[in-house]
Amino acid sequence: MANGLTIKLGSANIEICQENLSILEGGFYMNREEILEKSRAENRNKDIYEKEVLKQASTCAVIVMMVLATIFFVVQIFVGGGTNYGVWALVFSANMTTLWVKYIKLRRKHEVVMAIVYTIFVSACSIGHIYDLIVSSTIL
Repeated sequence: MANGLTIKLGSANIEICQENLSILEGGFYMNREEILEKSRAENRNKDIYEKEVLKQASTCAVIVMMVLATIFFVVQIFVGGGTNYGVWALVFSANMTTLWVKYIKLRRKHEVVMAIVYTIFVSACSIGHIYDLIVSSTIL
């Protein structure tokens, strides 16, 4: 027996396999294949490194959106184009969506509070942008 314990009692050899030995010691036995299968099921065949890279990429994307929105917002004000709250609604909607998904999956109080704050901000910016469009419209 390759994986187990052999005890010699007089002329008799008693062999205990690894599965029974682990049960006797208060544990449980899982072979390598079972462990790998459970790990794959938990990760749904996604690599942990890939998940971390996607997380960092999402963070960078939001930062780039905020920087570009700030540049567009400031330039539009300086050239006399007024304010465009629609850009901010788009930018902050990414954060809002991320926070709502995190709250749904993790059920943490912090995420729901921040998601509500972002939702209010996105709604206010959207309403402001639509109002500006209606007021400046030559058709209406």
